[in-house]
Amino acid sequence: MKKVFFHSFTVILFGFLTIGNIIAAEKADIIVAKDGSGKFTTIQAAINSIPSSNSRNVTILVKNGTYNEHIAIDKSHISLIGENRDSTIIQFSIQRTEWTSSHGSSAGCAVINIGCTPSFSKTSSTVTDVVIGNCTVENTYNTTGDKTMVIKDENNSNRIFVVGCNVWCKGHDTISLWSSQSGMYYHADCSFRGSVDAVCPRGWCYTVGCEFYEMTGSAPLWHEVASAAQKFVIRTGKFMPAAGNASKFKLLNKNNSSSLGTRFFLLDCMISGSCNTIGAYTEAYFFNCHGETSDQSW
Repeated sequence: MKKVFFHSFTVILFGFLTIGNIIAAEKADIIVAKDGSGKFTTIQAAINSIPSSNSRNVTILVKNGTYNEHIAIDKSHISLIGENRDSTIIQFSIQRTEWTSSHGSSAGCAVINIGCTPSFSKTSSTVTDVVIGNCTVENTYNTTGDKTMVIKDENNSNRIFVVGCNVWCKGHDTISLWSSQSGMYYHADCSFRGSVDAVCPRGWCYTVGCEFYEMTGSAPLWHEVASAAQKFVIRTGKFMPAAGNASKFKLLNKNNSSSLGTRFFLLDCMISGSCNTIGAYTEAYFFNCHGETSDQSW
């Protein structure tokens, strides 16, 4: 059932993202444009306009521009689609420890916060079926290795899709979707950059065609499961040091407090020679994975 759902949704989603800007604008329910040519000039105002009881997909087209916004998504069935991956930029500077200290909670400590109200408290219900596509989302807090999340949920999300995006920061945990009991997450054709656990799902996660850039000597992948059936699958991924990073790095991290541990599956991946160790894991499976010029000794 899960496989059928992901396949069907992926076909529809890629169809939308590749039909071109004119048709995309015609298909959009809401247009956001900084120059005032859309219905709203901010992304948050567009999200706030959607009824809480919304049960159908609402597509928000975000036109090119740099949106310095701290975003909360508390509605289900929302597709947030940029006009151009590199020219539609959502950015905000925020550090998790500082935010938690001043607000009494880590809720709202990322650039895009799923399962948060606009006042950055956790929603009482699960937020499902959210798409973020064709844009750059970046935490611009300028310290390598610090806690700077980019996309995060509050352990209350399901069916979150990130497609055709740059998701970047200098710190960790870059994208953190943590509904360990039932969360299902899908990422395709994305560039992820961070320093520790850049992509760190709980529950089920499937990625295809993504690139992972490590800022330091830590690991870009982390996982935690709540049942033995849950898996983190990485298909046709590329693992490389970020620009300016001369350090060797490891590939995997696990949550040592979880008795069930991790389930990593890497298929048809390219792993840079700068990745000199496998790292920490409970179970890890590799198929047709190679280095840039030669395979790693491990």
